[in-house]
Amino acid sequence: MPHRPPVVVSVVAALFAVVLFAPAAHAEPQFVHVFERLSFSRPLYLTHVPGGDDRIAVVEQVGRLWIFDNRADVSERTLAIDLSQKIRSPEAPVRRGGNEEGLLGLAFHPAFATNRQVFLYYTAASDPRRSVISRFVMDEAREKIDPNSEQVIMEVRQPWGNHDGGGI
Repeated sequence: MPHRPPVVVSVVAALFAVVLFAPAAHAEPQFVHVFERLSFSRPLYLTHVPGGDDRIAVVEQVGRLWIFDNRADVSERTLAIDLSQKIRSPEAPVRRGGNEEGLLGLAFHPAFATNRQVFLYYTAASDPRRSVISRFVMDEAREKIDPNSEQVIMEVRQPWGNHDGGGI
């Protein structure tokens, strides 16, 4: 085994200590309140609605998807779709579920600008207990989702009310 001079070992150890214990080169994160005039019940996800940065979508675990203008002073929102009657969630009016059930995910189709397709992931209220991914169609104004446009893409049986994941 080759012998390393103590100076090289010392320099490597010093560099390691500097990297490991040096203060971060970036500033501490700053938290800023946004959309202060709006409130949500168990919000899980916030994203832009494709087609510009002017519209925001918020998923509530209780089964609602809200759309509103991307302005700091916004005080009104539009209910895009309400699935609360067909999901299990901690606050569901039809069938109470576990703390990890509800409307859990939202994705916009890559070709949303032309086909207006939206995918939602939720836990179904009816038996058997299962997770559902469905495709829906949103209107041209990017505000409302037609609940009658639902096409179930996939259902997965869930034996328990927890560890249902989220996001798509």
